[in-house]
Amino acid sequence: MTELVKKLEQDHRRIAHVLLRLVGELGSCRNAAFHNPRFVEHFSNELSYIHDFPNQLNHPLENRVYRKLLEKDIPDRGLIESAMAEHRKLELKAEYLIAKIKQIIANKTAPTPLLIQQANELMTDQLEHQSRESRHIFPLIEKYLDPSDIRDIEQRSETVPMNITLRQHFSSLYTNIMNHQVAV
Repeated sequence: MTELVKKLEQDHRRIAHVLLRLVGELGSCRNAAFHNPRFVEHFSNELSYIHDFPNQLNHPLENRVYRKLLEKDIPDRGLIESAMAEHRKLELKAEYLIAKIKQIIANKTAPTPLLIQQANELMTDQLEHQSRESRHIFPLIEKYLDPSDIRDIEQRSETVPMNITLRQHFSSLYTNIMNHQVAV
């Protein structure tokens, strides 16, 4: 497995961990939780992670990889094009959910059953998307991209100083989220 695929798989695991934690906390929190500034900050960090990390780092990197695969004119184009389209759909779903959650934070009210259902749907959609990528597309990276293609993708990614800084920021944010203990 290439380092690139390992990085993408790690990204997927981290997004899944934060999503699972967020959905669990959302389902168990009460009105009082939103009066606790530490909980609100923690919850806001989770929201930032599930929206910003995929949209600023993971999906752009995947899209660069997928465009490189499409240049190869491989037989599985539909899978790749579908995954790229799903990135935008997931972004819109996350934005909608975040707006709703910010409303309940501002109103200091407990999440509604509908909101919890929508959070679960986003989590399910994200996990299914990641599974499809891991099972069907990531093997194409190994099969069709040669070392020079991967170097080109990684160099383009690493030559943007902001990407390195963002990756460090999200790594730190992930660690803080996963280490944070807060009563809901």
